[in-house]
Amino acid sequence: MKRSIHPLLLVLFIGIVSFAVNAQQQETSITPGIYGIHGSGSVILELNEDRSFRYKNEADPSNPIDVNGTWEDKGLKVYLKNYPDDVRIPEVWKVDADHQCIRSQMTSFLIIRLCHTGRSNSDHQS
Repeated sequence: MKRSIHPLLLVLFIGIVSFAVNAQQQETSITPGIYGIHGSGSVILELNEDRSFRYKNEADPSNPIDVNGTWEDKGLKVYLKNYPDDVRIPEVWKVDADHQCIRSQMTSFLIIRLCHTGRSNSDHQS
């Protein structure tokens, strides 16, 4: 009788683990929209529902950046892809635990943190 309980517990354990992993994967996806610095429009990252993005950085007026490409999320990271090679932007963004902000490390001393400020302009067009 004891041997029949072990396979049942194993099946139950596998079911619980696969449900937890699936739920965690769904939790880690980021909400599309506009991410920026509250009260400042100098740096924005607009993540659109169609997986396109726009990154705009006017922090250095002598070298403004305005670039488009595509993005994907894997776990707690967002990857920016398919933008011009001659433009230097943060490619990998880490999603904060509250899923409302993202951050990227440009250099050993410079970390950019942007928070969700609203829906993107393309989300309003239907």
